[in-house]
Amino acid sequence: MTMQQSRDLFAPSRLVLVACALSGYAFCGCGATGGGDSPDGGSDIVPEPIICTPGESQPCYSGPATSEGVGACTAGVQTCNAEGTALSGCVGEVLPLLEVCLNNVDDDCNGEVDDIADLDGDGFTRCDGDCCETTNECEQPALVNPAAVEVIAKDGMESGDENCNGVIDEVAPLCDQGLLLDEIDPVRAANALDICAQSSELGFGLVSAAYVRGNGSPLAASAQHGLQAAFGTNVTPQLGDSMLILSTGGARYAPQPDSCASETCEFNTGGSVPAGFPQDVPGCAGGSAIFDDVALKLTLIAPANAKGYAFDFRFYSYEYPEWVCTEFNDQFVALVEPPPPGAINGNIAFDSMTNPVSVNIGFFEVCEGCVSGTADLAGTGFDVLNDAGATSWLRTQAPITGGE
Repeated sequence: MTMQQSRDLFAPSRLVLVACALSGYAFCGCGATGGGDSPDGGSDIVPEPIICTPGESQPCYSGPATSEGVGACTAGVQTCNAEGTALSGCVGEVLPLLEVCLNNVDDDCNGEVDDIADLDGDGFTRCDGDCCETTNECEQPALVNPAAVEVIAKDGMESGDENCNGVIDEVAPLCDQGLLLDEIDPVRAANALDICAQSSELGFGLVSAAYVRGNGSPLAASAQHGLQAAFGTNVTPQLGDSMLILSTGGARYAPQPDSCASETCEFNTGGSVPAGFPQDVPGCAGGSAIFDDVALKLTLIAPANAKGYAFDFRFYSYEYPEWVCTEFNDQFVALVEPPPPGAINGNIAFDSMTNPVSVNIGFFEVCEGCVSGTADLAGTGFDVLNDAGATSWLRTQAPITGGE
């Protein structure tokens, strides 16, 4: 065999290899004899199987079988292609969706119309404005709803829209601007205490307010209560523009109208108080006669996410220190119903020895010779005698259950 003959023998293989590459087959699939081609020159490609009649349609539904034909859910149609080898997508099918609020349609196809589930059990659904129903949306869904109070994030807290109004960390508006000294509406007294929310509007807040005597009986409007922008010269509200004054004398100071110009200003006598009061202090005989009792009674609903509540107050008395541990014993009590743990006969305002706030407690810091001096007596009317005293600002707080 000559060299020329060898070249001729291998020439056909070179042509087949080139043809394989041009046909798009992987090189390893091409044999020296024409790889991949059948002996008769045909192709090894297997045609797709026929699965349907070209052009014909059939019903289809990809949702749960129990939901087909229920409510808004309905089957669709899929059509066979021209080759009979594939069906189209399911055209026109309607699958279960989240229930849409108040559209009178069974959107989730469970057989019930407008049955919006309260997934977190907080009494609110998406239709009621609940913006968080699952832990995928917020950490504590049951504490996020329109009846919650906005919590201003601080000290590394994560911000959130607790009240579902679309605004994050908004500061609650105040409602004690422009209050008159002699307002007779007790709701305005609640406003002076920075209680602004009305339960009828937000689901929490103030339900009712009334001026009463210590036993809960109604008390006519009088100078025993007043809404003040200041008390004397140096005592101003802790928040906002106004504060509530309640007094067994007059809740006024000169030159205000109806201010008490003497040590004794009587308004009502012969009162009675709840069981356990006046509360005696150990070692002090005390007395049972009641004069000029006055109270503000509030009925409130706690926000859904509330853990507790607090209020700030000051206590002034002409009976300090002259009448300490005698039958003359002004007392301030904050009665709560139902009483929280630790309350004394329902009272949550007491000292470390569970004594009520009175002339017998050790909180007096404003007086002649006291640690805070007499500056906070100035202009109040308590500065005209040397036997008057007061506490500094004190805070009473107690736990509460959200929605209580």
